[in-house]
Parts: sequence; C-alpha cells; structure tokens
Amino acid sequence: MTLAASQPTNHLDSADLRFNFKSAELTSHLRQATKRALTGYWTIHFEAADDREAAQWVLCLLNGQLVFSGAEVPTCQHFIEVMLRFSGLRKGKLGPHLKALKSAGLLPQDLQLKQTLRQLVVAGVVTLAEIEQAFHTYFLNVLDQYLLDSTDGSAFFTPYPQFEDYIPFDGFEVNSMLLESIRRRVEWATHRQYIPTLSTTLTLADREGPGKKLQENQWQTLKNLIQDGNNIVEIAQSMGKDSLMVAKSFSALIQQDIIQVQGCKSDRPSGIVQGSSEIPEIYIVDDSPVLVRQFRTLLEHWGYIVHASHESVNAVSQLAQVVPRVIFLDINMPEVSGFDLIKKIRREPDLAQIPLVMLTAEKSVSNQWRAQWASCKFLAKPRSAEDVPEFRQELRDILRELAPLSSDLLV
Repeated sequence: MTLAASQPTNHLDSADLRFNFKSAELTSHLRQATKRALTGYWTIHFEAADDREAAQWVLCLLNGQLVFSGAEVPTCQHFIEVMLRFSGLRKGKLGPHLKALKSAGLLPQDLQLKQTLRQLVVAGVVTLAEIEQAFHTYFLNVLDQYLLDSTDGSAFFTPYPQFEDYIPFDGFEVNSMLLESIRRRVEWATHRQYIPTLSTTLTLADREGPGKKLQENQWQTLKNLIQDGNNIVEIAQSMGKDSLMVAKSFSALIQQDIIQVQGCKSDRPSGIVQGSSEIPEIYIVDDSPVLVRQFRTLLEHWGYIVHASHESVNAVSQLAQVVPRVIFLDINMPEVSGFDLIKKIRREPDLAQIPLVMLTAEKSVSNQWRAQWASCKFLAKPRSAEDVPEFRQELRDILRELAPLSSDLLV
C-alpha cells in the first residue's frame, strides 16, 4: 500500500451506475460493478424484511480501489477513529499521538489528513504496513456485516472526485476483498449454531453461575465488552479485532454457557451466515498443486467457493466436513485412485448424492465409459494452451448444470 496520489477522475455515462439485486446476488453484482476505475461511492439500499428495518451501506472507491466502507460517506474523523481503534495501531505510537491532537482540538481537517499521515510516516510514528493492516481488518468486518445475509435492494454510484483530496491511501483491490469475504463465509458457517447472526445480541451469564469459571479480570473484561447487549460486530469493532476471530473465541464461551445468545437487533442487516446456500461450494481432489491452484483461481473468479485436497487418502473425511455442491476427482492419483474414491464417497450417506466429475489428462474411450458407468461426468484436462478454451467451456457447461450461480458470471 502507498499513500494516495491524485489521479484524473473517470468521466462516465450514468447508465451503468445503478442496479437492483436479489439477496443472494449482491456480491456478484458488486464484483462486476467495481471493475472500472471509478472514484466515488456506491450507495446500497437494503429493503426491510421480516424483523429487519431498511438499511444503507456505502462502499467508497478511489480509482477503482476500496478505500472505505460503512453507513455513510467518510470524513477525516472516520479514518482517524479506525486508526485509533484497531490494535495494530493502538499498540504503537500513533494512538497516543492522535489522542493528544484530539484532546488539544488539533485533529486535521479532511484536506489536511493526507499530509498529516505522510508526516507521521516520515517521522516513524506509524508505518504504511500498520495502516494497511488496520483498514484491511476493518473492511473485512464491514463486508461480513453487510454481505453475509443481505436482503433484496438497489444500488447506485455517485462520482465523488473529492476523495482524491483527502483519502490518505491507495486502498485495496475490490475483487480480492470480495473473494476473501466469500472464503470467510465457510468459517462463519461453523459458528452459526452458536452465533446465528452477526446482529445476535449477547449477554453475560450470572457471576455466581457459569461465570464462576472465569477469573475476576476475565469477567470484568467480558462485562465491559458485552455491556448493553452488544452483538459480535460491535464487540469486534470496539476491540479493534477481526470479527471472525472474535466469533471463534466467543463460540467457545457460549458452549460453556458463560455467554448467552439473546436474539437479533433489527436496525441493521442481520448477517445470517448462509455461505453454502448463497454461493455454491466446489471441492476438487487432485495431486497436482499447479492444477488445483489454477482451478481454484478460475472458479473463485467466476464466483464459487472452492475447497481442495492434494491427498486422496484423507479426502472423504474432509469432504464430509464441507458437503459441497459438486466434487471434481482426478482419476490417476497415488494410493487411492479416483475410481476407488468414488466407491468410498458413494458409501457415505451425506455424500452419496453429490454429483461427481472425473478429471483426467487421458481422454480415452475406456475412461469415459468408466465415468458413465459410475454415474459421473467426465472432463478432460487441457494438454496444451490450445485446449484451454474448450476445457473452460466444458467446465462452464457442467457448473451451469450442477451448481448454477444466482447471477451467472461464468465468462
């Protein structure tokens, strides 16, 4: 990351700067809508649904890079609050420095923020890496909050060249952040039984009951964090921590009845974790790290969540933890071949009905016949660059049939 330098703003036709979306389509729409090097902000309106009120989310871009995300267009104060709050900066010299400026009423105005941060970096008060880590964690928290369970809604883009004057850094590649958010949904799903939604409010158990398990300082720390029935996002933001990491810790405390779940707040998107139902999950078992990496990159670009294993021996137990929409299997693998693996998968009740696709570099009649006999589809790996377009087309056709995306981006 570098501190932002001014660049000319794109002048755009407004025709493509708005869209409507269904709840499961928002991530796909955003991946398409943010491909252009825009400077301004997307305003996303979420419709009211069930017990959730209508809500607004703002996604700010500088030359196509993500530079802020929240409920409103940021000012200088928003950036300072993030830098003061998140742990990577709070433990260093920047926190006391900015707090001193704040107490003296000398915080920089919007147009001075970029210059002030440059001076702090040069003076060694803060590093660019610390700034990057703080905002990376903050952005992931906000993306989780709004994307894990968005309602239907609409979005429109507003050009805002003023960002070039005061946004203090270049920002993050939007598609990479969205893909990282997609991958996090798999982990969020493992905590859903304890924290059903990101807006689930939490309370502390009675001190004389399960709370006895904690030392007094631990109890007081939790009491301060959970005051007023905060939810997991609010707790994580107050700590300056990754909300997913906080959820992992709190899930353990919920299992011990030290923390109790009280329900959902209705003044923001609920954040219900539904990674597997919203975005299809695909699993590939292949002993070639190169092929797996290329396969993962391609399918994640298309909008899928991809899991992989290089070892066929432990593949079945790993598959059982994910239960993907489609499984791709290499035929020729050491120890356990693809055809032997089919037999093992078909014996597992939770996996038996999942569509299987056999992968092989040998496009022989016998392999195709064996795949059909095993009720599998067959996909030949590309042997040369000339074979890649045909492979991609066949792969697209298979995925459209077996695991269609809510918004078709298989291009």
